Amino acid sequence: IGAAVTGGLARSSEKFARLASAPELGVVTMVVMWVTNSVSNVIDPAWRSRYLRDGTELLSTFCAHACYADYCKANEIDLGEEARIFEGLLNDLHYVWTFPEVAIVCRKPELLAFDEEGRLHNETGPSLVYPDGWQVSAWHGVIVPDFVVTSPHSITVDFIDTTDNAELRRVLIERYGQGRYLQDSGAEKIHQDDYGTLYRKQMEDDEDLVMVKVINSTAEPDGTFKEYFLRVPPHVTTAREAVAWTFGESGFSYDPLEES
Repeated sequence: IGAAVTGGLARSSEKFARLASAPELGVVTMVVMWVTNSVSNVIDPAWRSRYLRDGTELLSTFCAHACYADYCKANEIDLGEEARIFEGLLNDLHYVWTFPEVAIVCRKPELLAFDEEGRLHNETGPSLVYPDGWQVSAWHGVIVPDFVVTSPHSITVDFIDTTDNAELRRVLIERYGQGRYLQDSGAEKIHQDDYGTLYRKQMEDDEDLVMVKVINSTAEPDGTFKEYFLRVPPHVTTAREAVAWTFGESGFSYDPLEES
């Protein structure tokens, strides 16, 4: 079966290649490139994370063939029996690798979740799940261990500080809580005034985490005043400058008469 499918796809590929050179397919080629980039941007991070290799070219070829098959079908261009076999695969499978004597096929995922910007993301579980149980968890496009999504309470300061990947470390801090992390990790208090308290935490292979702790000017229903941690640029050196930055002003000009 593998040899038959591989041979059929190979012969169809030759026809696709000839069609690709036709002038009227210029727009289709542009669409193919757009689809290829869109799909590879989603799949590639997971592929790199789990297999430490780049699957973009394999996936790109498959997407390109899929687009040409749809174009030819829509314009009643007969590519032969081999292409119909390929079309059947497209309806049932995710993507295909073809070799001289064997074909590797992958079923469609049971779950594929994104955020509003089209990045792999799911706040309640894995973002990508295949029928055999293989899955990937992601937080706004960053591949993370499953527990970071489902059990953020199990994240520890030590785990954060020993994580080499800066992108993953930022997600861990976000899930742990930036203000809480500053307090629990022993961040340095570098300045304090009437506007708040400024903290700095030096990070390896990343910019320093600098946040200002402020107290809400409006009391809660129980009479207490809630504390907030606001992240500011690393170049900020005073609490007043930090608070001013959050309002788009400089430390010199920021002098409110009343806060609410």
